[in-house]
Amino acid sequence: LVYDLTRNSLKRITFAAVFEGTPVWTRDGTRIVYASDRGAAVQMFWKRWDDPRGAPGALAQQPPEDEALAPGEYARIPHAWSPDGRLLAFTENHPESRRDIWLMPAGARSFPLVVSPFEDNHPTFSPDGQWLAYVSNESGGDEIYARRIEGNSAPIQISRAGGSVPRW
Repeated sequence: LVYDLTRNSLKRITFAAVFEGTPVWTRDGTRIVYASDRGAAVQMFWKRWDDPRGAPGALAQQPPEDEALAPGEYARIPHAWSPDGRLLAFTENHPESRRDIWLMPAGARSFPLVVSPFEDNHPTFSPDGQWLAYVSNESGGDEIYARRIEGNSAPIQISRAGGSVPRW
């Protein structure tokens, strides 16, 4: 559901009879990316929110086809768009490496950014889009880490006494 502040009303935006959640707006506000358990594994889908003719929320009044976004073999959950809207950070639950952090560039193939034997989760971009903060249990408990998007930089541990769901 989306709550319309101007109309003081709720609008249903998904219509499948399965889990659908973790919505993330695109930076331009025209689409919503979300996770859906429609197949063998939870996958990411997106749908237009606006009407191309200019009516916000018009397409959410009917159940249009949702488009699969970067489908994969394992469960994928969207988390955050980069400030410039060119990268989507999401997690993939892999049976061997557990939960990993991936990036999907607009119009290109997704690639892994953080792959480890630990649970890596809740990625979020820095305001300049150069860094990604995330949660990992690498140290034995959940802590906040940050790493540069470009290059092969090592993660930097930010918290020391536990952390969850980082925000810049």
